[in-house]
Amino acid sequence: MHDMPFSEFVKNVRKKLGLSQEELAHKVGVSFSTLNRWENRKTSPSKLALNQFTAYMDKMPQKRKISIEGAIDKSIRNNKRGNQ
Repeated sequence: MHDMPFSEFVKNVRKKLGLSQEELAHKVGVSFSTLNRWENRKTSPSKLALNQFTAYMDKMPQKRKISIEGAIDKSIRNNKRGNQ
């Protein structure tokens, strides 16, 4: 996942899609509290939940995936520059 913690990846995907935590949780098939705990690094996803998240991402049109990945890659580059 682009050398970033799952929590940041989920948050970046959600923001890029313009969704609330509740909306993304519904689309992925997990509870709001589960998604919230992922984003806040309180828990890691179970294998089942990770598979659900992956399945949701796989359903996206390729154009949308590329857009999300580009935004995440840009965010990573900007964070690395800020940490130097």
